[in-house]
Amino acid sequence: MNLGAFGILTILNGGLLFTVFRVEAKHRRIVGLSVVLGLFMVYQYALGHRSEGEYWLALGVAGVLNALFWLLIGRYNPPRSDEEIKVIGLDD
Repeated sequence: MNLGAFGILTILNGGLLFTVFRVEAKHRRIVGLSVVLGLFMVYQYALGHRSEGEYWLALGVAGVLNALFWLLIGRYNPPRSDEEIKVIGLDD
């Protein structure tokens, strides 16, 4: 098992999955489709480097880590909607 490839694939897969959890609900479908495309691209990267086994293990670990994040933090702190966010400019 190549731990370097496993680490890189875990970070890439985890970052992609994290975006689905932290996006606003009305944008989740389009971001989900983009994430599926990104996961396919990472899978192709793993195939090119002959790390298919590491990819599937990294995807599982990234899924578990993201689920733990959602259980411990994300469920109690949902992302804010566009109307709730206030941008402070030069006049404020």
